[in-house]
Amino acid sequence: MTALPTQPRPALRGVSGNLTRTDRCTTAWFRLGLHPWSFRGDAERERLIELVACQLGALAGRRLRLRVTSRPYPVRGWAETTHANAVDRPAAPPGALSWPRFLEGEQQHLAATEPVEKQVFLGVDLPTRSRLRRRGRALSLAELTELLSGPGLAAHPATAGELVWLVARSLGLGLPAMPVPGLPADAQIGERELLTLTGRVAVCAEPGAATLTVLGQDGDGVLHRRRLAVLTVGPMQPLHIPEIDDPWMQRTDRLPFPVEWSARFTVRRAEDVTGELRRQLGKVRSQMRHYVLDHGEQPPDSLARAADQVLAIEDQLAAGLTRMHTRVAGWWRIAVTGTDEAETAARVQQVIELYRPQVALDRPRGQFRLAREFVPGEPIASTGHRRRGSVTWVAAAVPTATARVGDDHGVLLGRTTTATRRPVAWDPWLAQEHHQRSGLTAIVGGPGSGKSTLVGTIVHKTLLAGARWTVLDPSGPLAALTRLPEIAPFARHIDLGRAAPGVLNPYRVVAEPVLVRFTDTVSATAEQQWRDERRATAATRRQLVTQVLLGLLPHDITRLPATRIRLQQAVREVGGGPDRHPGQVIDVLRRHAREGEEHAGV
Repeated sequence: MTALPTQPRPALRGVSGNLTRTDRCTTAWFRLGLHPWSFRGDAERERLIELVACQLGALAGRRLRLRVTSRPYPVRGWAETTHANAVDRPAAPPGALSWPRFLEGEQQHLAATEPVEKQVFLGVDLPTRSRLRRRGRALSLAELTELLSGPGLAAHPATAGELVWLVARSLGLGLPAMPVPGLPADAQIGERELLTLTGRVAVCAEPGAATLTVLGQDGDGVLHRRRLAVLTVGPMQPLHIPEIDDPWMQRTDRLPFPVEWSARFTVRRAEDVTGELRRQLGKVRSQMRHYVLDHGEQPPDSLARAADQVLAIEDQLAAGLTRMHTRVAGWWRIAVTGTDEAETAARVQQVIELYRPQVALDRPRGQFRLAREFVPGEPIASTGHRRRGSVTWVAAAVPTATARVGDDHGVLLGRTTTATRRPVAWDPWLAQEHHQRSGLTAIVGGPGSGKSTLVGTIVHKTLLAGARWTVLDPSGPLAALTRLPEIAPFARHIDLGRAAPGVLNPYRVVAEPVLVRFTDTVSATAEQQWRDERRATAATRRQLVTQVLLGLLPHDITRLPATRIRLQQAVREVGGGPDRHPGQVIDVLRRHAREGEEHAGV
């Protein structure tokens, strides 16, 4: 194995459950829940920002640490869950694609794309005894956990294994994720165990190089090398989130490569902010008087905007700061990596252009120490580029926003186009069995957008997993599914334009319950459950036939109050057995002479 350059001793001394310890403080770490952003209205987005702002505002006087990273998607876990969920799978004919072969191919394809999932960690420094004596009582760890677990941040305590993984990830920024052994949630990790992580990675600055070099060895001793540059967030113009602009920390999800975020900020107390704002307001007023009184000139617009902003904050202070207007101060860094110096420089420029002109990004000196900031427990490298704002401004960054769609398991439909490259899976039974919903799914797109291709993919994959389908395709290409070797023995193509009358019978769409499926230990109970299910199935058939026949009637007749009543009477008379057909309902309507003949004739 290659000897790596010696690294500074990490500030972290140990991990205990979701707590990390250094010589100066103890930090409680939480993993934040992710929130879909793309498919929400502005009202929902604003509500999310308000909830997060209120939670952060309740942490006045606390120092917070934020880390946004990505972790390899659990491909094996997806395959195991999907396999367990695929019941009643049809037996594959000889030589045809079987479910095990299909799932193995899907797993290999998914692993080859190297999918990742976004993870966001929030660390809250716990007050020391001296601070408690000065400030008084603070939130206990249990109260802090309850506060952060509410809607908005939706946090839960990080496990020891997650924190060890985060430390390893932060030490080797840009390197392939190093394997970390599984640990109990409340494991105790000492300094010696943490030092083993630093021996596997190294960050060094080469003479004359514009970027840092990150070196790391995997479990097989293979040496990986990446180039690293750290950017810091500078002045920011007012952003209109969510009406016009995207959350400013979520913008990097648009990039074709992943980046890492690290933030350190303090939620300030009102009494600490008041004096500073008074001094700032005095400076602005003095400068404005200098322009107007001394030179007789109109002050610059930028100075007028600064005065308006300070006055607005002063009004908030005079009225008493609410949680949503609590002030913060801190630093936000972005780590950009590439395979070589040229690629890293190009990516850095791409990130800068992504935020220009609304947000200024700087590449300060002292890159090595800035890179160390990403490691939990490490101190701030430089107090320059400190940003100040309200907790609403911080909440509007929405680092937990994600393009996540689909389910955690189910057949694969594709992946997101963001840098996180998250797989999109769909479980056809989840809505009905767990969420008590209809399961109806709309596929919307313009002509030629791939709707039929997506439908064909869904039908093919879910059929192998045990689903049953009735596909109505006026254009016809999906009929090719019935000719696939793995589907042909269980499929039938019906051309309704040439089929005999009565081929499409809505009474036969709903399957009849089978007694052997009810495996209750008491036979009498099982038979009663079966009979109850048969009655419910018959009622479903009657309702389906009623809706189908109503859809065949002209609107002028359908809207008549007596139409539904007469049709339901006829359907009820025919019954809900699987051997019935709509022609019998029409015969009943004809027998009703004056009351039903109009509907039967139509």
